[in-house]
Amino acid sequence: MPPLHKIGTTAGDPLCVEQPADDQCCVIVTCAGNAGEDLKNGPCAEIKCGPNARCRHEVFRGEEAETICVCNPGYTGDPDSSRGCSEHLSSPGGISSDLTSRKEGCQVKNGTYNVGQTWNDGCDYTCTCSSKFEILCQPRCKGLPEKVNDKCEIRKDPGDSCCEIMYCPDPEAMDDLKPVPEPFEGCLFKNETYIQGERFYDGCEQQCQCMGFGDMVCLSRCPPTAIPAPGQDCYTLQDASDPCCNITVCDDPVLSPEENVAKESNNKSPRLLDGCSHNGKTYSFEEEFHEGCDQFCVCLEDGEVFCSDIKCPSAFGLDVINPFCLEWDNHDNFVPEPPMCCPPVPKCLSDGSCEYKGEKFINYDNIPSNLTGCDTRCHCENGKVECRAACHEISKTPPGYLPCDPEIAVIAPQEDRPCCDTWACPRLPKEIVIKSVAVEQENSTAVRMKVRVPRVLDGKSGYFKVFFTSGFQ
Repeated sequence: MPPLHKIGTTAGDPLCVEQPADDQCCVIVTCAGNAGEDLKNGPCAEIKCGPNARCRHEVFRGEEAETICVCNPGYTGDPDSSRGCSEHLSSPGGISSDLTSRKEGCQVKNGTYNVGQTWNDGCDYTCTCSSKFEILCQPRCKGLPEKVNDKCEIRKDPGDSCCEIMYCPDPEAMDDLKPVPEPFEGCLFKNETYIQGERFYDGCEQQCQCMGFGDMVCLSRCPPTAIPAPGQDCYTLQDASDPCCNITVCDDPVLSPEENVAKESNNKSPRLLDGCSHNGKTYSFEEEFHEGCDQFCVCLEDGEVFCSDIKCPSAFGLDVINPFCLEWDNHDNFVPEPPMCCPPVPKCLSDGSCEYKGEKFINYDNIPSNLTGCDTRCHCENGKVECRAACHEISKTPPGYLPCDPEIAVIAPQEDRPCCDTWACPRLPKEIVIKSVAVEQENSTAVRMKVRVPRVLDGKSGYFKVFFTSGFQ
């Protein structure tokens, strides 16, 4: 009997685990590396390893301990087999035979697999030989999702006989079964749902794109403000394409003193006491004016005129402004005239939305049946309402997934669209009368009853109650 310890003695040691003993106050402590100290009573007492191999007890907190055979230092081979391990010697060229054998791949159960090769370990795991000659395994079969309705059933995976998959009826093709849909492929952000690939704004702070399965990429909505270069004069204007952002307008710097003097002498206008003179015209202080549609100028308080080149914003980023827009009005016929030197912001002419009976639907939206009628299915597609018949032709024979015998299946209206028919099981009446009952005497104390059950009960589970009396002739 191994020594007993008080509960909690090794609670802080990650290499030890405590196992219950007969005494409720004490435990048996097993630690990694000390399993061989007591060979007669330890975990390795009943383990037989091959030649030049030893037993080792691996202990992990939160998991079950594992007892394995390993080769002694300086030996390689199969420690669990009768051949055991052999000493590896240096081969010509200074490369050990251990490394030479590892180049061949991973050895598993007397089999060798090359690097990158994949194999199945029974029906439990799928394993791969890594570049480090490590065996990496993961469960062979995926977990089954929950049933979305009572008509779902578990079937064998046609691609792997060891695995099972969930199949559910397709409401649009009642004679077919289809797998349960995958998890939501879009994104949820601040209680709003976005489809995969959709771009959207988070206020004026950032613009984001849904990458799918909850992953998003967000960047700053506005580009950073430009830093003026030496010699530049700049001022900030609101971006005409995005009211949340600003653009910085600067003139070109002139760093040569000689060119600066020439520039000042050429552009300098006569100084007035109550304003500015520019190209033969007089302007009051702080008055703004245009030089055609080439420059925007202002009369400064010191009598100087400051002018900047007019640069109109490009149409870049329209997909961020409205990612659903299919056709833009870029104002191609716009004629620049002061003060309207730049064309208006492009306007979305069509985003693919549709109007149906006074209600608007975005592109690819389904139109509810209370508007289209029971026998018609409609949806919005690129600005047009496309419709088709809602009812599908049902199969000539009942499908196999019905919970009743196919011989008693009936054609009934669909629950969501009563105008369309589908295969279903007959409804059970409130009262069922059993007409054919035969009683035969089995012996002096028992009788045998034969009951003809109505076909409507085929495939149903239930019970019968039999009441009898005695004393009558």
